Amino acid sequence: MENSSDDNLQEIEESAHNGDPADQCNFGAHHYENDDFEGAFKWFEKSANQDYALAQYNLSVLYYEGIGVEKSIEVAIDLLEKSTKQGLRVALNCLHNIGEYLRQEVASITSDIGAGNELSDIFAKASSEELAKFQSNLDLQVRVFKIIRKSASQELVNRNSSNSNDNEDTAHLSIGAQ
Repeated sequence: MENSSDDNLQEIEESAHNGDPADQCNFGAHHYENDDFEGAFKWFEKSANQDYALAQYNLSVLYYEGIGVEKSIEVAIDLLEKSTKQGLRVALNCLHNIGEYLRQEVASITSDIGAGNELSDIFAKASSEELAKFQSNLDLQVRVFKIIRKSASQELVNRNSSNSNDNEDTAHLSIGAQ
């Protein structure tokens, strides 16, 4: 006799195959938890393509870490921006962390070059590869900052126009299932 856990997984799988974005995300989380990262990517992507915020977040983690897919901070930021626009707070927290990481990367590049804080020192001492990395990290930092600022502004508008209770996300900075 099958146990209820197997029955539940079978129901989730069937619902995922029928296109339910929540169950596609849950089925992706099942694959992730069982180290089937290709399967996790497949199901998170299907759900994310239906604008399911948690799947967009989970997919961003895969891209950011390079798990089951080629690492891409740019794609991770795109996905985090989409889920942030839908109000997923953990995505905003993740963007803060990425912004801090990029800030540290820029500081590390200038330190490696041996330049001071003046841009003229950086440009004079840096190789073209170092300048390209420096510029890319600055561009990403600016983009992350703009997303965070826009999200914070929208949150203030939402708070001012609603008297409802503020529901906190309990998700954390790892793959999540509903």
